Amino acid sequence: PSGAKMAVSIGNDLYSTLDPKFQRSLSPQTIAMGDSTTPAIGPIRKSGDYRSQIFVSQGFVDLLNHIAHAKAIDEIEPGYFNQYTHDLAQATDDRTPPAPRGLDDPKYWTDSVMSEQTSLFNQMVGMTLALNLSHNYLDHYARHASQMAPGKPEPINNFIDASEWEASIRCATQ
Repeated sequence: PSGAKMAVSIGNDLYSTLDPKFQRSLSPQTIAMGDSTTPAIGPIRKSGDYRSQIFVSQGFVDLLNHIAHAKAIDEIEPGYFNQYTHDLAQATDDRTPPAPRGLDDPKYWTDSVMSEQTSLFNQMVGMTLALNLSHNYLDHYARHASQMAPGKPEPINNFIDASEWEASIRCATQ
């Protein structure tokens, strides 16, 4: 229960809990999943529609699953998470991040590890989606569009100031 369907479900839940004034700028189908193995998340608009969606690639879902799994494994094998984040930092192919090492070991797939992995995945997906949604309905993307290179996706965090970041964190956590 920690895959693309769950990400879409969490996105729909986030949308349904938003104040109606914030919902107006977002599509009711809040999350648009893509098949790309490259981790990506960000705003998109369908042609002719003023409402935004958040694009989430399968690669982003896979990356969060790997991070969550490595963190869950760290509970039974201290240092595992640090090793995995080191492997991520050393990866030269930014299109498809590596999976954690040794996942064929049955001890990494116990009910307790998988329960923790699912919980961590849901938390990470929920917060990253909530942050991206907040940047949309707080108009950060629109406000900084002129600074962004056309056709070249860049993180909104490269453009927003501290007060905009604080507003996004506040909205996302609420």
